[in-house]
Amino acid sequence: HATIAEVGALPSKYGKNRTYLFYCSKGLMSAYAASKLASMGLNALYTDENKLKKLIEQTK
Repeated sequence: HATIAEVGALPSKYGKNRTYLFYCSKGLMSAYAASKLASMGLNALYTDENKLKKLIEQTK
């Protein structure tokens, strides 16, 4: 879990050569978080909680 205020610090904590995946209940805050990292030149994806659950179920 990361707050929007903490998102900008994630690359220095976990590295810049990663793809970051954000999710939240409706996808709005995760879209904002992914956009923030993308504007820094990083790979970032977002989704909502239900879509993520469905994806996980499909891979079982």
